[in-house]
Amino acid sequence: MEYEHSSFNPWRSIWFTPRRTIQYIIDTNPEKYVIVLAALSGFNQALGQSITEDGSESLGLILKLTLALFLGPLIGIIGLYIFAALTSFTGRWLGGASSSLNIRAAIAWSYVPNIASLFLWVPFLLMFGSELANPHSPHVATGMTPAFAIIILSLVSIVLGIWSFIIAIKCISQVQKFSIWRALANIILAGLVIAIPLLVIVMLFFGFNI
Repeated sequence: MEYEHSSFNPWRSIWFTPRRTIQYIIDTNPEKYVIVLAALSGFNQALGQSITEDGSESLGLILKLTLALFLGPLIGIIGLYIFAALTSFTGRWLGGASSSLNIRAAIAWSYVPNIASLFLWVPFLLMFGSELANPHSPHVATGMTPAFAIIILSLVSIVLGIWSFIIAIKCISQVQKFSIWRALANIILAGLVIAIPLLVIVMLFFGFNI
């Protein structure tokens, strides 16, 4: 596959031509930006969860941001390596032969739309600031409550998350040389390998405490 390296921009093309983009990345440098993307995705997820979760309302904004900044990237990087290894492992059951390295690139670059929601949080944080400690209080300047803004941002984040998932399927399909449906099955199997043991542990824990 030929590329015009001077004009090809994977950050833009991953949104609409994920197959071509991930092949370009695999052909050039599958490790490039993978850690950065995983860290940003982890930070984005931790930031959204820390602000929108009711249980953290008692925490100050600075503490929420600090926890998201330090824990989010770490969890994002570890999660990427674990899920990529499982996707490579379960992919072999379906006839795939891609390495964990290439699958890590495929998964990490699929995070780009999800990471884009970080740019939505910045004006939100500047607008409401410390009022996030009490998201149901009205905002004097706009009359909008932080809770309402959180709902809007959450909906946009969900849409971008779905977009990221679709890109992940197409990227896995490309690197594994799978059909779309087999790539989806690959991702589901990898998720089940994580979910089933956790479910068993939870059931055993609650079973012993009934």
